[in-house]
Amino acid sequence: MAGKEVTENRDKYIGGSDIPIIMGLSPFKTRYQLLLEKAHLKDVEVVDNPAIDYGNEMEPIIRNYLNIATDEHFTVDTFALPGEPELVKDGELGIRINADGYDEENRFLLEIKTTSRIHESVDEYKLYLVQLLFGMMWFDTDYGYLAVYHRPEDYSTEFDDSRLQLFKVSLTDYDELEDEIEEAILRFKDDFKRIQSNPFLTEEDLLPTELVKMSYKVINLENRIKQIKFLQDRQKELNEELYKLMEANGVKKWETPNGVKITLIEPINDKKEMKFDEDAFKESHPELYNQYLKETIKKGRKGYIKVAL
Repeated sequence: MAGKEVTENRDKYIGGSDIPIIMGLSPFKTRYQLLLEKAHLKDVEVVDNPAIDYGNEMEPIIRNYLNIATDEHFTVDTFALPGEPELVKDGELGIRINADGYDEENRFLLEIKTTSRIHESVDEYKLYLVQLLFGMMWFDTDYGYLAVYHRPEDYSTEFDDSRLQLFKVSLTDYDELEDEIEEAILRFKDDFKRIQSNPFLTEEDLLPTELVKMSYKVINLENRIKQIKFLQDRQKELNEELYKLMEANGVKKWETPNGVKITLIEPINDKKEMKFDEDAFKESHPELYNQYLKETIKKGRKGYIKVAL
């Protein structure tokens, strides 16, 4: 199974490139959009993207380099279950991985990516990592390589090994993520059957009831906060107008009949202060500056919900 046939029958399978979308990691397509495409309820969006074309062009160049630089012998390979598209049952989705490289003798899988977003660790490339792990699970191999090539601004196809990051990945190091992938696939298959039975199901209909209820509670609070923010801005405008009126009329303080006290607070002018110029000291006395450096831990960030009203 190769070439045109692979592309034409993509709707019958869950492929490696679908995994980040199914897991909600893709910035390009939502899980619900992919469901509609697989169920033929929405046309597949054809994207004319030079970055994708560049990746396709660089893939064999990077694979050939790795075959020389490592002890592996990577060739393009495909795993499909069931093997032929006509064997996929109605209402079902098969599994198919088109591997960028597979070394059958050493049982190593290769995933190649070109990107302008570079990270230090393989875990920061979760968008790509889940795709590699998915392939390793079905090719039944314990080890794989994630090859990340830093795409140059001019899209030059002249290979530069200094732009290549190579991460060796062991499947046993990602038991929890492997479970997440399996659970995400099972949920996607279930929702695929549901949306085939009822094409009018919305994205909300496919979500757990508790999640939807909690989401609406958060949305209601966000709307109220937005209203409060509007009132705060309006309050600031009116306070400024009142300040000008009291100043113009020479009123410093007064009290309403119901006991509310309104006081004009005089402004405080700017004043000069002495401040240590750390950058200038570092530049003129680098050795002394380094003597007083100490290692600290920069706190990370907890996960959070972003609501766009």
